[in-house]
Amino acid sequence: MPDTTVCPVLPAAAGDTSAPAQTEFLSFRLGAVAYGLQTRDVREIRGYETPTPVPGAPAHLQGVLNLRGQMVPVLDLRVRFGLSQVRFDPLTVTVFLQLAGRTVGLVVDSVSDVLTLTPAQIRPLPPGTAGADACGILGIGVPDPARYGDMLVLLDMHTLLGADDLGPGAQAIH
Repeated sequence: MPDTTVCPVLPAAAGDTSAPAQTEFLSFRLGAVAYGLQTRDVREIRGYETPTPVPGAPAHLQGVLNLRGQMVPVLDLRVRFGLSQVRFDPLTVTVFLQLAGRTVGLVVDSVSDVLTLTPAQIRPLPPGTAGADACGILGIGVPDPARYGDMLVLLDMHTLLGADDLGPGAQAIH
């Protein structure tokens, strides 16, 4: 039976009209797994600060931070992906993204590098590996095809963090 999943999508960044010959990704880690997100969405990276909790928010919404006068929801990707929680350390950072005209913070274990990938270096998910968040995965990045162990899961934050994903406490924050 064909997959008929419809993925909700936040509006893409302004001026995004075609697939580029190369795309830059910020690589980061959650545990032993490397992930990447498009640098076009990254606003800034800061050391981890404990956010103010929002009552009634979903578990992956840690709370809000005041980022230069703007209240910004902060999401823990470990919780969002169902991974085991770890104690935050000096390498833990918050990556602030600009998505659909609003700023969102993502807590990650560490940030590694900025990688430039061509379409040939981005592989689709193999059949049968699609999970609940498959809509938010662009593919698997293989920066060096000779070293298949060096792969990263490329995330599409515009679909992974849909408008309903931020929860009731974050909905009113603009």
